[in-house]
Amino acid sequence: MAVGVNGSIPATVVLFKEDLTQIGFTGRELAAIREHTGKSLSALLADEEGDDKFIVLAWLKLRREGHDIAWEGMLDIVVDFRPTGSAADPPLASPSTPSPPSVTSGA
Repeated sequence: MAVGVNGSIPATVVLFKEDLTQIGFTGRELAAIREHTGKSLSALLADEEGDDKFIVLAWLKLRREGHDIAWEGMLDIVVDFRPTGSAADPPLASPSTPSPPSVTSGA
C-alpha cells in the first residue's frame, strides 16, 4: 500500500454520519470512482442497498487526510461505520472512582 503524507495508511477508517453528508471530492476522484465502480458518486450514495458507498467514502476520507491510497488498497481496509456517532463526540471515559462518604451525611 502507498504511504500518505500523514504516515502509513491506517488499518481501519471510522465513518461517522457527517462523513455521509459532508463529502469533499475532486473531478479526478469522481472519474476514479466511476472507473472502479461503474457508477457515479451520486448513484452510489442513493443506492439504499449497495455497500460500495462505504468503501468510496472511506477512500475519500483517507485522501482528505493526506493518504495516497490506491483503489485496490481499500479492499484490505476495515470500514467502521458508526451512524449514531460523530467525530466531534468525545470518546467514552472510564467511570470515575466514587468519592468517599461525606463526613456530614455519613453516607
